[in-house]
Amino acid sequence: RMKTNGVGDIEWNRDVLEEIQASIADEKAEVKIAKSANERLGELLVGIRQGSNGLFNRLLPFHSTLFLAEEAPKFGDIDLTNATQVASEVLEVIQFTEKTLGKILSEIGGIRLV
Repeated sequence: RMKTNGVGDIEWNRDVLEEIQASIADEKAEVKIAKSANERLGELLVGIRQGSNGLFNRLLPFHSTLFLAEEAPKFGDIDLTNATQVASEVLEVIQFTEKTLGKILSEIGGIRLV
């Protein structure tokens, strides 16, 4: 028998130990699933960042000729471990590329803006 902190006596028999071990196994499985999902999401975000930066670099030379009211974003060093800063930069890049590409396509008659 083992005495717990003020709760009373608990007999540590096989059923209790098996229940605890099953609970631990369930928690480990949940952690494994969450870790896997987190890694996939991280890879997705890296891909989005790389793609948006590639499009940004391709459209940047056209920015000055399109007479857009806004300046092109300028980025300094960012901390890649700071998810908020990285997400903010990616959003800014995507917004810039959307406006620039939209302006280019409207100028050449490629799309009708809604």
